[in-house]
Amino acid sequence: MASQSSETVDDQPAVVVGADGSFASAAAVRWAAKEALCQDARMRVVMARADAPPERVLAPQPVWPLPIVNIRDDEAVEKAQRFMDEFVRNTVPADCRPEYDVVVRDGDPVEALIDEVRGVHAGLLVMGRRGLGGFASLMLGSISDKCAAHAPCPVMVVAGDPADRTTTVVVGVDGSAGSTEAVEWAAQQAADLAARLHVVGAWKAPIVVADSVSSTLNLLNEGVEVYAADARKAVESALRRSEARFPSLDVSGDVVQGDASVVLIEAAIQAAPAVLVVGTRGRGGFKSLLLGSVAHQCLHHAKTPVVVVRPWTED
Repeated sequence: MASQSSETVDDQPAVVVGADGSFASAAAVRWAAKEALCQDARMRVVMARADAPPERVLAPQPVWPLPIVNIRDDEAVEKAQRFMDEFVRNTVPADCRPEYDVVVRDGDPVEALIDEVRGVHAGLLVMGRRGLGGFASLMLGSISDKCAAHAPCPVMVVAGDPADRTTTVVVGVDGSAGSTEAVEWAAQQAADLAARLHVVGAWKAPIVVADSVSSTLNLLNEGVEVYAADARKAVESALRRSEARFPSLDVSGDVVQGDASVVLIEAAIQAAPAVLVVGTRGRGGFKSLLLGSVAHQCLHHAKTPVVVVRPWTED
């Protein structure tokens, strides 16, 4: 059953999904429906009319002293709501369709989606890689990129339809607060999906400058030892926490030398059908950057759905 209201229905958990009628947003809606059913949550489908005129404008001088005029086209909004409701009914089969509602907002899509997430205290925001407003040459739409950086809840960015069953949840760790939150979310997701949790730590030898071959080798050996040990420690800690929280969960870990984004993307491909989970920013990131380079690269290039999880300490 669908209701077309922008009000919060109740305290039921919510999954918000951005949709615009495109093929990419259809995949996002199907993923959101799957996640909502998994979490026993309601799905909120949000369409943002970025090109709509402002709701209110200053009236011409003769109208004063009442200079504000409401020019929102309510008929167009209702038409858009009907279109999106039909879109959802045609996109998600009735036997796997959660309770949902449709909201049409005017204005910036990023602001609209984040406002809706906050309004219903959503546990997840689902986005397609690229909607009707994207350029074909861009692998990731600007709306998805910005939402992943600013949304107060985990953001799932998808590029295709969900598989019948997700077998593995892959999560990257490096010991940072961001990766700790990512592991917590990934473990819960794996438990909800009855999937395996695979924890991956990536490390690279540092770039060094030395004045001789022998000193260069010593620096490299020391760097390899320290960096590999740190990665192993992060993976082992994540595995212990996940096993303690979900004793029956099937968990595994791996420590791989290489660039973190490349390692994680490859791990998700090998484990497919999988979901890849990353934190917004790792140990090497600058605090002023809301979306770290690893998360950014995974969002742009992963073949599997990517979930970006922000640590709760971030604003």
